[in-house]
Amino acid sequence: MVEVGKLLDGMAKGTGVDYVGGFSAYAERGTSRGAQVLLNSLAEVLNSTERISGALNAGSTQSGLNVDAVKQFVSQLFQMSPKASSRTAVIVNSPQDSPFIPSAHHGPGMPNASVNIAVSGPGVIAEAIRRSKPFTFQELYEVVKRAAFKVTRLGELVGRAVSEELGVNMGAVDLSLAPSPTVGDSVAEILETMGISRVGGPGSVAALALLMDAVKKGGSMATNLVGGLSSAFIPVSEDPIMANRVREGYLELSDLLAMSAVCNSGIDMVGVSKRVGHERITALILDVLTMGIVLNKILGVRLIPLEAGPGEEVDLGGLLGKVVVADVKEVEVSQFVRMGGFLPTPIKRLETG
Repeated sequence: MVEVGKLLDGMAKGTGVDYVGGFSAYAERGTSRGAQVLLNSLAEVLNSTERISGALNAGSTQSGLNVDAVKQFVSQLFQMSPKASSRTAVIVNSPQDSPFIPSAHHGPGMPNASVNIAVSGPGVIAEAIRRSKPFTFQELYEVVKRAAFKVTRLGELVGRAVSEELGVNMGAVDLSLAPSPTVGDSVAEILETMGISRVGGPGSVAALALLMDAVKKGGSMATNLVGGLSSAFIPVSEDPIMANRVREGYLELSDLLAMSAVCNSGIDMVGVSKRVGHERITALILDVLTMGIVLNKILGVRLIPLEAGPGEEVDLGGLLGKVVVADVKEVEVSQFVRMGGFLPTPIKRLETG
């Protein structure tokens, strides 16, 4: 797998491709031989490449959560460089057509090739709210829906043009808001423009839920097929305002967990000190993934283990931004985490028949 990774990495670099996704595996109930090979080689592959990325789908509402696989993932994570760890995540209920790195992969049941489009545009929505100055929630909904429709329609039309040029079927459009370190391209800015002076404060979950619902309602009318994650992303280091709020103490891991209940990002691009240890990091990941399974929604975790303490930051450069090390509560969890096996499917599973 290391040789395959290096080969693909060289091909991507030579052709100007930024990322090659799909170094991924499904391991909800157990690990196949292929999934085990991935887990054994994950750190070495990502450390020795620059553009390979992938995710481990460790659970689903249909199958439960493979705790043993999560532990193996964490062990590999602690062996990675900061930039390598930014290219992998552990996730539940992973969609097969996600175009966003690192969850992007070509899942089982898909055609040989398809074009899936990721749209974003948080700056467009923030500016639309500023211009319109809505006085009611209904007016705010309309502003966001109209802006989301325009952004999504552009993505749909671009996707069709690319699909026709390549002679490949058009797949899905992902209705997501993805921030970047560029000024004016922040999801946190939208929430603060809506009236929450500091993201992480009271009202943040309600504001994010309203935003995401309006984006989905507006965007779904602009495309033939909705797919991927279709959510608002809250990757802390990639959103400069969000990173500042962590540094200032307004936004903590518990706040990110609460906000994950109304979006599909989970705890994303957050620095953690390696001194915290494997067990507490495993427990933190289990919190997020279990929420995804119980709520029957996509949720993931992308953590950056660093040789730094809470409040310190490390600049990864480019789109990755400055990673702030979050404070993980000093609570003994070893008795719980050391249990093996998998968490069974929740009662939610029975709703499907």
